[in-house]
Amino acid sequence: MVKKQRVVGLKKRIEILQSEVESANAELEDAKRIKEVAEEELNGYEVELSLNDATIQSLEARIALLHDEISTVGNEVEALKNKEGLLRDQFISQMEELNKEIREFQKVTSNVGGNGDSTGITKNVKVFEGGYGADSEAIKDMLSDVNSQIAIEEEGYPAEQNIQTQLQKELDEYEKKMSLMEAITDRTNSVQALARYPYLHYHVSLMDNKQTSELEQILASLGEELQKRCRCQNCHAENLEILSLLLQGDEDFLNMFFEKVFKPVPPVYNLILSVLWRHPGNVDLESVKVVHYCPAGSKPWRYTGEEPNMDREDVKMLINKWWDIYNDESLDFKPEIPEDLEETLSK
Repeated sequence: MVKKQRVVGLKKRIEILQSEVESANAELEDAKRIKEVAEEELNGYEVELSLNDATIQSLEARIALLHDEISTVGNEVEALKNKEGLLRDQFISQMEELNKEIREFQKVTSNVGGNGDSTGITKNVKVFEGGYGADSEAIKDMLSDVNSQIAIEEEGYPAEQNIQTQLQKELDEYEKKMSLMEAITDRTNSVQALARYPYLHYHVSLMDNKQTSELEQILASLGEELQKRCRCQNCHAENLEILSLLLQGDEDFLNMFFEKVFKPVPPVYNLILSVLWRHPGNVDLESVKVVHYCPAGSKPWRYTGEEPNMDREDVKMLINKWWDIYNDESLDFKPEIPEDLEETLSK
């Protein structure tokens, strides 16, 4: 009788163990599915990193090309300035020579008119006509040539000024585009560096030329849209300061820039560290649930305290809080084992 009861008890025990094994197998399947999803996400991150690498290289090539174009335009402007100075010097020297010849001609005419007797006057006039007639004709020809040259130079000078002004505008435009692309490149580098932590860096083959050109078109349209949004509606001035703030990823500024588009998350659930020194009255550290370590130098694993505002006591407290949570082993995931199964396994 005791043996039968023991057999019945063992059968029940086996049934319980079988059900527990089935549940453990189900959990194992769930873990496998989670692993597959994580691998797919990791592959997506790898593709995104390759796209960022290709974008950075295309932007660097574009910036180098803009540097070359800017240097070329600068050389052309310098050559035009040198040419303008040379033409001015030539014109001044020609006018000085003309003034000298006019003075000599006036001296000759005054000497001819200073003689009193009519016979002498007639004689001097005849001598003047015979000796200086050819010179007067040459002076007239020279005057006409100088006048024509002056007219030509006066007609060409506005054109040269327009060319110089246009080249200066192009140079300014290239410099603005270069600063914009450098800001986009810096932002892309920071996003890439953030996406890589704590994963390893994977080197993936770059896209082909067609994809690179498409990325350049997308970036160009993005730059034009950003410039359009930051352009003053009244004076049409380019507000590069606002654009640079926008590209630096200042989330507090983005909230103000798009305040009519969406309502930002309250700081209790999305506290940006920069709000601590920009809007200290809106922060209650006792009720904060989520902290966003986005300002420069605020990443706990890279914290040095040398960047601006990183020596604040509240920032140091939040950095230490992050490390306390990170080092707390009690928060690590540990699967629970039923007590009866643990006892059975220990036997």
